[in-house]
Amino acid sequence: MTKKQIYTAAFIIIALIQLAVPAKMIWESEDALLQGDRHLLKLAPFDPNDPFRGKYINLRFEIAQYSSDSPCLVEGKSNQYVSLTHDEGRFSRISQINHGKPSTGEYFSTSLYCYSIDNDKSQYDLLLPFQKYYMEESLAEGAERLARNNSRDTTTDVYAEVYIYQGNARIKQVFIGDQKIEDLVSESLNK
Repeated sequence: MTKKQIYTAAFIIIALIQLAVPAKMIWESEDALLQGDRHLLKLAPFDPNDPFRGKYINLRFEIAQYSSDSPCLVEGKSNQYVSLTHDEGRFSRISQINHGKPSTGEYFSTSLYCYSIDNDKSQYDLLLPFQKYYMEESLAEGAERLARNNSRDTTTDVYAEVYIYQGNARIKQVFIGDQKIEDLVSESLNK
């Protein structure tokens, strides 16, 4: 092989690798939405000082704070696997946190902090991999206001529709009551 052929082959290999990495990320994200287990997760009240960053909002979920009647698997910060279950009501909750990848059920990997409350109990603070919800920038300010106001109202549920499949988790939609947040913002802008 000539030097030119070696450089051409190397260039093609590097180009394919650069295309394969984002393609894999997109495929996993879409795969979660198409084949994943659907969970509805309630949002915690919004922090009024938590600003929008560009075209997405930061979401806080109630499940990000989790208490357990057993001691921490690993004290301090670690990466662990979280399994969700559908409860008797409408919303999902954490069923267990594992240090190793679960062999059955749907789960996602996340960073978390665990600290002991006493000898038999622990508190987990989860850094969920789906805390950002992307939306049209022109609707962002109105969505923030609506979500903040409605999260304080205990009669209206503010929640996200999250799909989980083979360790991948992705938000599909954010709702206030039973309406998509984008639809509510569009309606209020058209009035």
